[in-house]
Amino acid sequence: MLLKLTYNYFLEKKRQVYDIPSVVTSFFLVLLLLYFSAITVLMGVFIEKIITKEFPDLDVLSVLNKYIFYYVLGDLLVRSILESTTKFNLKPYLYLPIKKSTLLVFLQVRSLFTFFNYFPFLFLISVCIGSGVDKSSLIIWLVVMTLQLFINTSLSYNFGKTIGKRFWSWVLIMAVLSGVLYLDFKQYIFLSDYYQVIVDKVIAMPLLLIIPVIIYCAVFAITHQLLKKKLYLDDETNSTSYSSFDLGNFIQGDSQLWTFIVYESKMILRNKRMRQSLIMSVVFILYPFFTIFDKNSGDIQLFFFSFFPATMIPSTFGQFMFAWEGSYFSFIRTQPFTMKEYVKAKYLMYAGLTTLVVLPLSLIYLAIKPIVTVMICVGYFYSVGVNLLLMMFLATYNEKKVDLDQQNAFNFQGVQAKHMLMVFPILMGVLIIFGGFYYLISLKAALISIVVIGVLGMLVHRPLINLVTDNLIEKRYKMTEGFKNS
Repeated sequence: MLLKLTYNYFLEKKRQVYDIPSVVTSFFLVLLLLYFSAITVLMGVFIEKIITKEFPDLDVLSVLNKYIFYYVLGDLLVRSILESTTKFNLKPYLYLPIKKSTLLVFLQVRSLFTFFNYFPFLFLISVCIGSGVDKSSLIIWLVVMTLQLFINTSLSYNFGKTIGKRFWSWVLIMAVLSGVLYLDFKQYIFLSDYYQVIVDKVIAMPLLLIIPVIIYCAVFAITHQLLKKKLYLDDETNSTSYSSFDLGNFIQGDSQLWTFIVYESKMILRNKRMRQSLIMSVVFILYPFFTIFDKNSGDIQLFFFSFFPATMIPSTFGQFMFAWEGSYFSFIRTQPFTMKEYVKAKYLMYAGLTTLVVLPLSLIYLAIKPIVTVMICVGYFYSVGVNLLLMMFLATYNEKKVDLDQQNAFNFQGVQAKHMLMVFPILMGVLIIFGGFYYLISLKAALISIVVIGVLGMLVHRPLINLVTDNLIEKRYKMTEGFKNS
C-alpha cells in the first residue's frame, strides 16, 4: 500500500499543468539547486582541511560533532518556523478502505525526503568521501548523523501539526531553542560538549547505535499517535482555524481605508503562507548577526546585511501583492470602492507593518554595534519610500494567483520568473547609490543619500500611488484572466 501511495503522489506531480513561465521558473530553480549543491559538496570535501588547519591537535570528527550540535538546534528551529513538510492531499484517501495508520506512516516516511534533509545528507556524504578518517568510523558517524536528521524531521513534523498549531506554545518552543543556542554559544551551558562526547562514544562503540535508533523509533511512534487522533474526515474538510488577534479591536472608524487595513491584517493572520512570510520577516531582523562579529567585513557588506531585513516585508508581500487575492480578485473588482482607495490602503498597511517590525527590533543592536541600528533605520526609509511603491507597481504585472493555504518553505506555487528578476532593481539600485557616495565622499554621505531618497519617496507617495493605480486599472482584465487560469 505504501508503494501505491508513493506512486499516486508522483503521478499527481506528473499530471500538473506547466505553462511557459512555470518552466522558466523551474529552470532558474534547478540552476540554484545545482549551485548550492556544488557549494555543499565542496564544503564537505574540504571541511577536514579547514578543521585541521584551525585545530591541528584535535580529532576531525570530534570537532565537527561539536559544531553539528549548533546545526541540529538551528535546523530544528528553522524547520519549526517554516513547517518544512511538503503538502499531500489526503482527502480522497479518507473515503477509501485504507487504514489511517498506513496513511500516517506514508506521510511520515515521505516527510524525510525534503530539501532540509537533502543538503545535510549531501554534506555528510561529501565529508565521508573527502575525509581521511578510518572508513569504519565514517560509516558509523554517517549512520548517527542520518538518524539525527530523521529525528529532527519527526520532531519538527510533530511541532508543526500538533503543538505548533497553538501560537503561544509555538512561541515558547522557539524561545527555548533560541535560548539554548545562545547560552551554549556564549558557554553559559555546555550541551554541545556533552553532545560531542556522546557521538564520540557511539563512534568508538558501534553497539551504542541502538540508542539513536530507539530515540528515532520513539519519536516516530509518538508523532504517529498524536497525528492519528487528528486524522478525521470532518477535521480535514470542515475545520478552519483563525487567529484570535483582530486588528479591528484596536482600529476604530467606519472609513473605507480602515476597513481595508483590517481586512488585510486578517488575511495575513488567517492564512498559513502569509503568516509564515510575516514570521520570516521578523526572524530576518537577526540577519546582521552574520557579519557584525566579523572584523574583516567592510561598510558596504555591513550595509547590505542591515538593509536586507529592512526590506523583507515590502519585498515579500509586495512582489505577490494582488496575487494573494487572486482567487477572488473578480469579486474585489465588483465592490463599491475605488481602486485608488484599494491601493492606498495596501501601501499604508505594509508601510505601517514595516514600521512596527523593523524600527523596534533594530534597537537590539544598539548595545552590540550601534551603526547596525542606524543602517537598518536608513534601509527602512528607503524600503518604505522607494521599494514598497516599486514592488506594488511591479505587482500589477502578476498573472498567477497564490494559494494561501500552502506552506511558505520551498513552495514555488504562484512564483514566476519575474518575481526573481524583481530582486535585482531593489538590491542593486540601493547598493549602487550607497557605493557611489561611499567611495566618492564618505560613509555618512552614503547613509544620508539613502535617507533623502527614501524621504522624498514618502513625500511624493500620492502621485506614485496614482501611477500604481492607473497601471492596475489598465492591467486588471489581464490579471483577472491570468488568476482564473492559474
